[in-house]
Amino acid sequence: MPGARRLRLHVLDAGDLVADTHAAFAEARRSLGSLSGGLLFECLLRKQELDKRGHEGAPAWGKAQGLQTAGFYTYGESYLTHMTQTLTALLFA
Repeated sequence: MPGARRLRLHVLDAGDLVADTHAAFAEARRSLGSLSGGLLFECLLRKQELDKRGHEGAPAWGKAQGLQTAGFYTYGESYLTHMTQTLTALLFA
């Protein structure tokens, strides 16, 4: 059809939220050296998924890493499109 738009569909596999988050913090620590604190912004849907699986959300991530953190829950993020179940961390070295 002339003028028809094509849409691209990306299918993602669900990972282990807890293990992947710990791995991301470990990579940040390797990359930046010692970490002193951070701002954490976690999607509310991610929090609900973690609660359903018996894990705590963003406030616990900083404590688990031995960091002083602050932040809040969000309703997703926008980067080229709307994304949900994300954790964005601004870490201080």
